[in-house]
Amino acid sequence: MNKKMLLLLLIALIFSVSCKKEKKPVSDDISDEDLLVFDEDTVDSETVQDESDPLIDEEESDDLSDEGLTDSDEDISDEDTFVPLRFYVNLNATGANTGLSWKDAFVKLQDAIDLAEEGYEIWVAKGTYKPDRVVKEITPVSNPGDEGYERFFHFSLKDKVAVLGGFTAGETEKDQRDPAENETILSGDIDEIAGLSSGDAYNVMLNINIYEDTVLDGFTITGGNADYSLSPGVDLYPNQGGGINNRSTANPTIRNCIFKGNYALIAGGAMANLKSHPQIYDSVFEENNSARGGALSNDISSPYVQNTVFRNNSAPDGYGGAVFNKGKSRGFFIDCRFTDNSANDGGAMNNTVDSGVTVTGGIFSGNEAHNGGAVSNSQSSPYFSDSIFENNTASVGGGAIENFSDASPKIVNCIFKNNSATGISDGGAMLTNTGTPIVVSSLFYQNTAYNGGAVANTGSSGHFIANTFVNNSATGQFGYGGGMYNQINSNPMITNCIFYFNSSENEGNEIFNNSSDPVITNSDIQNSFFDTVWDDSLGVDAGGNFETDPLFTDMLYLDFSLKSPSPCIDKGTNAPFETGGMAVSFSEDLDGNERISNGIADVGAYEYQKL
Repeated sequence: MNKKMLLLLLIALIFSVSCKKEKKPVSDDISDEDLLVFDEDTVDSETVQDESDPLIDEEESDDLSDEGLTDSDEDISDEDTFVPLRFYVNLNATGANTGLSWKDAFVKLQDAIDLAEEGYEIWVAKGTYKPDRVVKEITPVSNPGDEGYERFFHFSLKDKVAVLGGFTAGETEKDQRDPAENETILSGDIDEIAGLSSGDAYNVMLNINIYEDTVLDGFTITGGNADYSLSPGVDLYPNQGGGINNRSTANPTIRNCIFKGNYALIAGGAMANLKSHPQIYDSVFEENNSARGGALSNDISSPYVQNTVFRNNSAPDGYGGAVFNKGKSRGFFIDCRFTDNSANDGGAMNNTVDSGVTVTGGIFSGNEAHNGGAVSNSQSSPYFSDSIFENNTASVGGGAIENFSDASPKIVNCIFKNNSATGISDGGAMLTNTGTPIVVSSLFYQNTAYNGGAVANTGSSGHFIANTFVNNSATGQFGYGGGMYNQINSNPMITNCIFYFNSSENEGNEIFNNSSDPVITNSDIQNSFFDTVWDDSLGVDAGGNFETDPLFTDMLYLDFSLKSPSPCIDKGTNAPFETGGMAVSFSEDLDGNERISNGIADVGAYEYQKL
């Protein structure tokens, strides 16, 4: 057979096969066997159908949807695969419990957290959610089925997953939620017995090894009861952080949350941080209780806390009614309010064991303690700036702040008003016992104590620079030092300060010294001279001191800035504010104005501002 005949037979065979092939209807149940697969080795390019092939019409082509393809189909690309970035949680949902819509929302929060991947958001509808299992293995822990095992139940966040509360279960946009209106509660009340906490979860939430991209936003955390008291010496997770227990580098971001009615036996009624650094914004801690840090405890931890309220928290026989800091904790508290908290030491805050927290823009009001009505510091170096201490009370000493055991706080641009040390006690605003505080550009007025209406020092040699002491009172029958009381080798440096209109029931309206010699420089002190002779009972005259009415702007309205021609204008020394003077440079007065505005520093907390 010649080549021409062979070619004709081949053409005829191909034509015959194509004429016999039936046009099959497209079905939703199309399988792999129904798919036409071409062998590139046997079929040339001319035999492959183009878009106009009559064997597949346009209507039938539209029916080949994703629903007809399986996971094994090679035609599915990454762009064709739906990857949800959100789960929904609603305890009242009745759908498929897949979390993919409000209708099919998860009814358990932890189910959503467990299945979420990095970058997911979990939207949680209003209602009360309770932990239902042990998520993180902890020590000690009993076995499932044992009496009390359920108390180890807790929620646990997942790294880089955001959990958001405050929804009504119908929102399509995140900014439609309202946590205040739609309260979303994480509760440790797993036994559901009102008024009885002995069956509540030890920790409402336990977090381990999570970072800043992990978010909890818009929840009320309540009913945690970390009262575990057995087997001392074991890992004591269940007796710290009744609300949230952050351990071993747990650094979540917490926003718009309320921590209320939580308890811990050892530390952190609402939250305990160990080697953790959470960020807390726009939240409230109230009515929490613990031995150390009624609301918040930090151990080798440095939280960042901003615009947050601490009120009515307590450490009845312990330390830090609201906050307890220890072990090199370096936290930041920015624009926070501490109101009506109570403790034995540090009604609002206790700082100890080399902690060095920073408090800026704080308000401490109505706090109570035996020592340090608002703050107690020991072996620590906290920094307080631009803060107000008012109406705080201590029954032993330090109406606002107590410093002892070599505490060395820095207090800059702060106001102390109407604080009191009641009974036979010292330091209406501040008491320092063997510490070296640095107090700069601060105002002390209307503080009261038995001794040291404003400040009392025992064995202390701190630095007081450019402060104003006015209308403070030593009220004891045998009280001394309306403005300042120094005893037992207290030799503070007093520079550029005003002491005026203070009073004492006994001696030393402005300053009284008992076995002490403060060094006083460039200060305006009422009745400090007899004619032109310095009253050396006040301390060592280091030069530049005087006694003249400072001419406050308006004492009636408590405006203690200077008005022209105040004798305090340009009568200070610049040394404390210059490099090489004090160890710390302070460039602004109490109002935030430049401290040296005319070449020479003024005396007192305020730098005169020329019109």
